Amino acid sequence: MTINDLQAVSVVPATSCSSDGSITGTMVVTVANAGGNAINSDFRILVDDGQGWTSELLYNADLGGTLPIAAGGNATVSIPWTRGFTATPYVCNFAAISVTVDSQHAICECTNGNNSNTASYSLSYPDLRVNSVTPAFTCIGDGNLSEPRPSTYPTSAAEPPTASLSA
Repeated sequence: MTINDLQAVSVVPATSCSSDGSITGTMVVTVANAGGNAINSDFRILVDDGQGWTSELLYNADLGGTLPIAAGGNATVSIPWTRGFTATPYVCNFAAISVTVDSQHAICECTNGNNSNTASYSLSYPDLRVNSVTPAFTCIGDGNLSEPRPSTYPTSAAEPPTASLSA
């Protein structure tokens, strides 16, 4: 008698930053069938980023994974990581990302011990934030505006130039 054996081979998180500052992400999950039978039925994949975001989707119906998964074969699907990366509270480090294949036990298996895997991920983008802007211009008498040099700049030949604007 041959038995099914789904395995969570890996979960690989990835993010990208758009020019508008928005961050999008995916979780790429690789599933293997180490059993002796092809997997012909759909099953759920649960992903948890360890920081409050989870997603549980069907391998075939939701993620477009191809069935059957042949005995000894593997497959990869991408799960949208739809967390609000740019919303407070800001989270940049994900030390305990986990994936569980066949999370609802739809596939008959002798063991579920290899159905989970983990990974960690850190956003590689700088965490820059403008707290305030205080423009300070003075009229220099000829109809032009001049931006005064902050007093924290060094007073040497290497001083940054004063910016001037014409009205």
